[in-house]
Amino acid sequence: MIKPKIKKIIKIIICIPLAGLIIIILKLLHPLVFIRLGKLRSDRMGHFVADTCLIHYYYEKNKSDTVDLYWVSFKTVNKYWRELAIKIIPYSYFAIFYYPLLTIFPKSRHIIKKNPAEELVSTDKEGFLNKFKSIINFSNYENSYAWKILEDLNIKKGSKFVCYQIRDSSYLEHLYNDIDFSYHSFRDSDISTYLKSMRFLSDEGFFVFRMGKVVKNKLISNNEKIIDYANSKIKSDFMDVWLMANCSFCITSGSGLDEVSVYSKIPLLYINLYKITAAAPSSRIMVCPKKFYKKNGRKVNFEFYIDSANLKKNEDKKYKIIDLTSEEILSTTKDFLNLYKNKFKLENSRIDINSFYVKKFKKHKFFKSYFKKNNFNQLFLSKIFLNWIK
Repeated sequence: MIKPKIKKIIKIIICIPLAGLIIIILKLLHPLVFIRLGKLRSDRMGHFVADTCLIHYYYEKNKSDTVDLYWVSFKTVNKYWRELAIKIIPYSYFAIFYYPLLTIFPKSRHIIKKNPAEELVSTDKEGFLNKFKSIINFSNYENSYAWKILEDLNIKKGSKFVCYQIRDSSYLEHLYNDIDFSYHSFRDSDISTYLKSMRFLSDEGFFVFRMGKVVKNKLISNNEKIIDYANSKIKSDFMDVWLMANCSFCITSGSGLDEVSVYSKIPLLYINLYKITAAAPSSRIMVCPKKFYKKNGRKVNFEFYIDSANLKKNEDKKYKIIDLTSEEILSTTKDFLNLYKNKFKLENSRIDINSFYVKKFKKHKFFKSYFKKNNFNQLFLSKIFLNWIK
């Protein structure tokens, strides 16, 4: 086995002539055009989707004095999204030379050290979704192909369906078995606690898809309208994206694939989220977070859910974290469906209390330093959460 130091030396030796040649070419072209090379992160679906869209929107809004070219690795978490990404961002095969250039000339002005999406921490801080149309589109052939797959499941073209993207640790453990991601485990949820919610929506005329690339447990249900897509034969990179982009709405606990729904401008219900700012800032959303208690048994305050940076690593078990029960998830789903049917207009009795907390949210120092004022314009807090937090 080659030692890391030897690997590094070999890498440098290989990169020296390549980087030297590329820097000469770029310098010669400089009087005519200033080219910069960058990369798009493609190892995590949430970043992959958000960064693709944010980079596109950034260049849509801002004129650049440079010609920026991006590379997208062939090794990605979703091959279909890669095909979309290279059409959306300023992609070029030439940008693969970003890597030797970074290795030998890390301070070169021809390197994009942080792309616009990385500067925004893969978050729509600028409110691009409020200004621009979704850029996630499918050809007539792709739409016909997707519906043909669903028709084989007795789902007729045009049927209403909902996607559940519920996080567990299996995906990261499978993808990065050499990295300990256990500090993220407090974000996990038990899929079985969502079954009552799924049955309710199926009774309301929706087909239900349990999404996921790699999941811990199978979804056990005899209901033909509830599809455990994560363990099905129809699962593919294409269908992952198509379903999340075309569902009536998405129910999620906050996990990478839900960014497809976010940037397709699909309404989202966040259940068992760990903080409000982990939700999409621009979509029509309702949030019902997990319940956090301090060591002394007292509830945390509302501000905790705005800036809970201390939860990045909860190794000291500072907080007791309680997931919503099946009944609470069902109740929240009913709450969201009423809002959805009412075209996201609250009943009069609830406007004041929701407005009170949203204003409190936007006055918080974390929000002011992180987001623009027009973000979270359609933020709705669930009845379950409002009754618990008050």
